Amino acid sequence: MLEKGPSARMAVLTSSLFSHKRKAIGDRERKRQWPLAAHLTLLCLVLLLPVLLLSGGLGRLYLSTERHALRQEALSRARNIMTLVERDVEGQAAALQVLAASLPVETAGFPRLAALARQAGTVLGGEVTLHQPEGAPAAGAVAPQPPAASRSFAEARRNRAPTISGLLQQAPGGPFSIAITVPVLRDEEVAYLLSLSLDPQRLLTRLHEVSLPRGWAALLVDGQRHIMVHSARQQEIQGRLISEQAQEASSLTANFWSARSSAGEPVLVASALSSALGWRAGVLVPTRIAEAPLRQSLLLLGLGAGVLVALAIGLAVVFARRVARPVQHLARAARQLGQGEPVQPAPASIQEVSAVGAAMAEASTALRQREQALAESESRLARALEAARVGTWEWEVASGRLTGSAGREALYGLPAGALPTHAAMEEVIHPEDRPLLHQAVAEVLDPAGPGHYDVLFRVCWPDGQVRWLHRQGAVVERHPDGTPLRVSGAVMDVTEAQQAAARERQLAREVDHRTRNVLSVVQSVLHMSRADDPPRFIEAVKGRVTALARAHTLLANGQWLGTEFHSLAREAMGPYQAGGRILLQGPALIVAPHAVQPLALLLHELATNAAHHGALSDEQGQVRLSWVRQQESLLLCWREQGGPPTRQPARQGFGLKVVENTARRQLGGTVELRWEADGLDCRLRFETARLLQQGDTATPSLMRPGPVPLRA
Repeated sequence: MLEKGPSARMAVLTSSLFSHKRKAIGDRERKRQWPLAAHLTLLCLVLLLPVLLLSGGLGRLYLSTERHALRQEALSRARNIMTLVERDVEGQAAALQVLAASLPVETAGFPRLAALARQAGTVLGGEVTLHQPEGAPAAGAVAPQPPAASRSFAEARRNRAPTISGLLQQAPGGPFSIAITVPVLRDEEVAYLLSLSLDPQRLLTRLHEVSLPRGWAALLVDGQRHIMVHSARQQEIQGRLISEQAQEASSLTANFWSARSSAGEPVLVASALSSALGWRAGVLVPTRIAEAPLRQSLLLLGLGAGVLVALAIGLAVVFARRVARPVQHLARAARQLGQGEPVQPAPASIQEVSAVGAAMAEASTALRQREQALAESESRLARALEAARVGTWEWEVASGRLTGSAGREALYGLPAGALPTHAAMEEVIHPEDRPLLHQAVAEVLDPAGPGHYDVLFRVCWPDGQVRWLHRQGAVVERHPDGTPLRVSGAVMDVTEAQQAAARERQLAREVDHRTRNVLSVVQSVLHMSRADDPPRFIEAVKGRVTALARAHTLLANGQWLGTEFHSLAREAMGPYQAGGRILLQGPALIVAPHAVQPLALLLHELATNAAHHGALSDEQGQVRLSWVRQQESLLLCWREQGGPPTRQPARQGFGLKVVENTARRQLGGTVELRWEADGLDCRLRFETARLLQQGDTATPSLMRPGPVPLRA
């Protein structure tokens, strides 16, 4: 063989490099590719985006509306507080004016007027003091003039009208008060000044008259920005100046702002200003309380949006799969068409996809019609081989390669392609039969040999089955020196034939064995039957032999594998079934083959005894045969009722002796007889291992949950 030159090697190397490059590009393209369902899902999400934006806008509008409603509610509470305070204070001022007008200034002196003023204080709810026009109380006045009230006194004297002060304190650490000052006129001149000192606690009562939501607080601030009363922290912060931020906000026209409380907590403040008093009422709403409903609303909106998005994604995935499924079917159909497989048009809701599928199906039909002639002959052969459970094979001796018809490996219990070589085929043959195959193969490979072989062997399937195969082969091609090159032949599954032959041999042996047993039993029956009364002897022997014959028939019908207890009882007591007077009750059981005839004879004797001496001898009598499994034993109960009165006989009858001998000697059980007033009660107990078929269970159709009367 000529060696390749440098140019040839370079061409091969270049071709290899381009091939690797194209493969790498193809891999990258496949990595960037997404399935159709993903694209459709992404499209649905893009279409969902405007809906989400709209939902977000509606959410913001809702939050804005909620904040506005909160603001209006707080402002309304502040205005209500301010209205109540104005009414109270202005009412006190009006009452003080009435008092000033009613004082007898023309006729009474200052002491008398001062005493009248003090008496009126108890009615007005405060301390009333009469002062000189300059503001100083006259001699004998009870209370001195508050220094902080000088401005109010001067204003009342100047304007000749009532004035209301802010929060006053006579001395540091002393009590706070509010002063209402009214001029007392005489000849249109200010003769005296009346001053009413009110406790700010009165104003706190007005704050409490306006109910506030839990966590809200209210306060009243005078014109000097001092806190007059506070609904929650009265003793702690009364008299303090409000914060600079609040002072700045209250000096403007704004009536709603954000600030911090005296405890440093962020609050929303709603304010109402009294133009007559110069005071301002405020309602404090902690931000955490104000925003709690908003946060809850945002949470609900978020959950709703999440549910909407999840629903949209779910529907998008469903419809994307619905659209992608026909396209995937087209891809599979294209691969099937390329592999020569038939293509069936799948119904699709997309018109274009359905049209493409139909065109591919037509192309597939056209291609298959061209191959039909060859495929039909191969199909007929394959069907014939499959129906006959036959496989063809061909063996290349030199390489060991083993080929053959489709389904050939199934005869060995293996999938297609599991036996590529002759050696692999030999591995699944039963170890005891491999020498037979090796000898046959050695003879066919001998150039001087017959050139063909015929061998029968067993194979072991993976599931544990053992199957019989009949393999035939012959040399179909030889080397010029006579050495076989190819061997071809057929293999057939003959398991059923081998099993049938084995069953026939087993049944022949079983029939021979059972026949000898029956003869022995008949001989025992003849020996046990009493012959002192010939007619009765004939009847007893006939009944017992008939019971044995019925049991023998049951065994034969069951292929000598045992019989079901219900069937055995019906056959054994056949002559005494008229009227359904024998009731059976118990679970379905399979009686072992060796116990069928003795048990049939035992039940026959019990029924015969009941017919002659017991419950079945009377038309009203009835017999109940019940059985139950108790751990490792089986209990049979024969109970007669409704018959003639019974009592234990002085000498036991022959039939009951047969029952006892059969139960104890042949079946290894125990017998317990009781003569009740209305009939015999017989209890028989056997070991289940000696009486029942081990490992076999009755089929569900044999189960009888309740009493079953015997029928003819």
